[in-house]
Amino acid sequence: AGDVLGFKFNTTSAELANEFKTAASADGYLVNENGTLFLPYAGSLTISGLTIKESEAFIKKELEKYIVNPQLEVTLNSFRITILGEVRSPGIKMSPGDRMTIIDALSLSGDLGIDGKRNNIKVIRQVGDKKTVTFMDMSSIDVFKSDAYYLKSNDIIYVESLPKKSFKENLVYISI
Repeated sequence: AGDVLGFKFNTTSAELANEFKTAASADGYLVNENGTLFLPYAGSLTISGLTIKESEAFIKKELEKYIVNPQLEVTLNSFRITILGEVRSPGIKMSPGDRMTIIDALSLSGDLGIDGKRNNIKVIRQVGDKKTVTFMDMSSIDVFKSDAYYLKSNDIIYVESLPKKSFKENLVYISI
């Protein structure tokens, strides 16, 4: 729910292609809160819980009931992550594709700040009704083996500060 899907619909019929372009917003097709998507010809389709490839196959199968051999490519146009903490440019970062690694995300945020704790980065992910937290050590080769190496849309990355930053910020309040 809340994802925006892009469709590349190849057809020789300009009228048919126009119907799909007209039904979409500028960003693409929004998946409603109940996990449904409305498409011309196919109507309302429930796609919640499906991957992009599974959604593509399901939508193509549904369109085949009305259109002969539809050529369709589905992309995720709303892949976003939130980066907080000790990075140079915290905030919400968008990805042009449907895949991003923790390294890509940190690069988009301008890398860790000088006071960023590299060995305890948290990746917070919503899985069903629960939030899971994965700790990542960017100085270890094991980061590539982690389940959180490939991020998912709406993941939150939090980079802790080193203890010395707290000391530096409060130094003016400490009297000798």
